Order: sequence, then C-alpha cells, then structure tokens
Amino acid sequence: GRDTRRREMKNLKIRAKLLVTFMIIIVLFLITVASAISGLQQNEEKYTEFYQVGYQITNRIMSMRRGLQVMLKNVGFLTIEADRDQCDLYAAEIENELVLLDENSKWLFQNLEGNSDLLNKFANEAQKALALQEELIQLTYTDMERAREVLLDEYRPLIGEAVNTLILISQAAEDNAEMDYESTIEMQQQLVVLQLSLAGAALIMTIVLSLYLTRSITRPIRELEAAAHKIVKGEFDINVTYESRDEMGSLAGSFKNMTTILASVVSDASRLLKEMADGNFDVRT
Repeated sequence: GRDTRRREMKNLKIRAKLLVTFMIIIVLFLITVASAISGLQQNEEKYTEFYQVGYQITNRIMSMRRGLQVMLKNVGFLTIEADRDQCDLYAAEIENELVLLDENSKWLFQNLEGNSDLLNKFANEAQKALALQEELIQLTYTDMERAREVLLDEYRPLIGEAVNTLILISQAAEDNAEMDYESTIEMQQQLVVLQLSLAGAALIMTIVLSLYLTRSITRPIRELEAAAHKIVKGEFDINVTYESRDEMGSLAGSFKNMTTILASVVSDASRLLKEMADGNFDVRT
C-alpha cells in the first residue's frame, strides 16, 4: 500500500533518493518531449499530404479546365482560319494540351479518393468531346460551315459539361481539404492542451519530489542539531525520533547511542564525586 511505499522510499539511501527523484523528473521531461515530437510529426504528415495531394488536385484540375478552354478556343479558330500554316499551329497547341490533359487525368485517378463517380463521369464526357474534336478537325479541311455548326451545337456543350464536372470535383476536393484543415487545427489545439497538462504535471511532480527530498534530509538534520545544542549545554534528555535505514537514520542511531553513553559517563562521574565529597574514597566507576 501507500504506507509501505513510503517506508521503502524513506529507507532508501540518500544517493538512491536523489537518483530516483531525478530519474522521475527526466522521464516526465522525455514523455513531454516525445508527445511534442509526435504531434509535430502528425502535423507534418497532414501538411505534406495537403501539399502533395490536396493542393495538387486543385492545381491539376485548374490546368485541365484551362486546357479544355484552350482546345475549345483553338478548335474555334480552326473553323474560321483559312491559312493552313496558322491552322497547323493551332493543331499543335491542341496536341500539347491533349498530352497534358491525359497526364493530369491519370494522376487524378491514381490519387483522388472518394470521387470515382465524378471522375468516371468526367472521363466519359471528355472521351466523347475528344472523339468529336477529331471529327471536327477533319471536317475543317472539307466543310467549314458544317464544322462551325458542330462546334456550336455539339462540341462546345460537351466541353462545357466536362468543365462543369471538373468544377464539381474541385469543390469536393476543397471540402475534403477544409475538413483536413479543421482536423489539423483541432489536433494542434489538443496538442497544446496535452503539452500544458504534461508540463503542469511534471512541474507539480517536481515540486512534490523536491519538497519530499528536502524534508527527508532537513528534518533529521534539525533534530540532530537541536540534540547537539542540548548536549553542549549539558542536557542529555534528548529525543531523536527519526528512524530509517538510510545514512541519516544511521547517524541518528549513533547520536542516540552516543547520548546514552555520555549520560551514563556523566552520571557515574557525578556519583563518584558525590561519594568522594562524603569522604568515601573506596568507590569505583
């Protein structure tokens, strides 16, 4: 029980008491530091995830929307441009945007979780738009009027649907990012509370152990000091109550034995002197 632990602690050597006290303080300090490092690592993981996934999702979706708009613009130019050299430039820019669109789409399918329906919807819309885009580009070589009709009536609405789906995907990604941000802020607040709690507990424990250690050393010293003052005054009726198996307990025991011996010596000397004063010299100690 608690009393047994107190007796065990009291009977420890002073060196052991100091060692135990400082070891407890060090352990509390290490726990506080470990919890702080763990919290920082968790925050770092969340920020890294946001940069590598959340931020990239928004950035890539914006690039895809811009690419679709650029393709729509260039296809529109192809339906009104008579200079074939200039048309080749428009076609080359469309090809570059197709490569970038394919790269970003593959990345989204690999990294975006929880939005497979929207991704599949966008993939179907983009596939239809790009298939029609090929037909429309070929049509610009033979029938510009028909190409413009297809552009306005079929191609542009398909591109618009794909862009709207990307907007929905972006909004869902932003909602997830906001939830991650709120959870990160909450975790930081919990970490602050935990650190303050651990620091407070460590401080209280340090104060309690310091007071206990100080009291366990100074209390017997005060008793022995008071006893020594009495002995100096010739008073041998002293009361040293401290008992322990540590160095101070051993010193207190020696002090009590010394006092008993001194009292016996003084008492015997007083008896001899009294007998001699009465004329009796046949006395022995």
